[in-house]
Amino acid sequence: MRLLLLHNPAAGGDEPPATALVTTLEDGGHTVLTRDPGSDDWLAELGPDLDAVVAAGGDGTVRRAALVLARARSDVPLAMLPQGTANNIARSVGATGTATDLAAALGSAVRSRLAIGVAEGRWGRREFVESAGVGFFTTLLGSRPPEEDRGPREARLAAAQARLRRHLEEAPPLHLTLQADGVNLTGRYLLAEALNIPAVGPGAPLAPDADYAEAALRLVLVGASERSVVADSLDRLARGETLVTRLPSRPVTELVLDWPDGRGHVDDEVWPVAGTGASTPAHAPPGRVTLRIMTTIPILVPGRRP
Repeated sequence: MRLLLLHNPAAGGDEPPATALVTTLEDGGHTVLTRDPGSDDWLAELGPDLDAVVAAGGDGTVRRAALVLARARSDVPLAMLPQGTANNIARSVGATGTATDLAAALGSAVRSRLAIGVAEGRWGRREFVESAGVGFFTTLLGSRPPEEDRGPREARLAAAQARLRRHLEEAPPLHLTLQADGVNLTGRYLLAEALNIPAVGPGAPLAPDADYAEAALRLVLVGASERSVVADSLDRLARGETLVTRLPSRPVTELVLDWPDGRGHVDDEVWPVAGTGASTPAHAPPGRVTLRIMTTIPILVPGRRP
């Protein structure tokens, strides 16, 4: 297969360099081009002679590649080589192996679709792959210390999970005005999250029923009465246990909600960013946001070996 490898050398911290990945993929019988995932110059390589784009990195690298392909309306499928900290997107589609595993599996990979969501509001629009919403997870993103970018993957992941646990304990209930497919669900919540995949942030499994290929999001609402359920799940996650979070959820095709103080998140980024323009002051007023699935892109997922 002719592959375009998008490699983020900063993801993971202890992963092999691009040259080693290229060698491994070529030893598996593939032809490989390499490009920087941080720029869009690789769009020129998309065409009928290209069999797949391979995003090697964490969730940020996969997200950037997926959004570029969605905007380009390309029919070239995306494959994922997880090399980040949480790797939520790759794990959700079953891509959990090494470069050697990927090289061997590409020939039997199954073509599927990955849904791309969009958030639209007074600050414009932002596409997402993982999730979007408001509540204690947004607080986590706004307080990320620099040391979480260093050290072994397990240590970084554990530190982020512990910090999420603290934010959960400290989070006050917010009065949220929201409608899910026209149903009024206004109330007081610690979290209102629309997910495209099961886990967010440091691998926190909030919506095990979320389907990455479905043309609907999975809405999870965490009230004060569910605080202990989420806390228990995070404690078990920290102990390395396999778990399924028992939180009520529902599929939604359109979610409309007011983001308190104009602060929410889209994937792993706070949105809007305070102070970046006249419409986003340091303390922005509440703004109404609509969340939905915008489109889908082709992806390659591991298939069953013969």
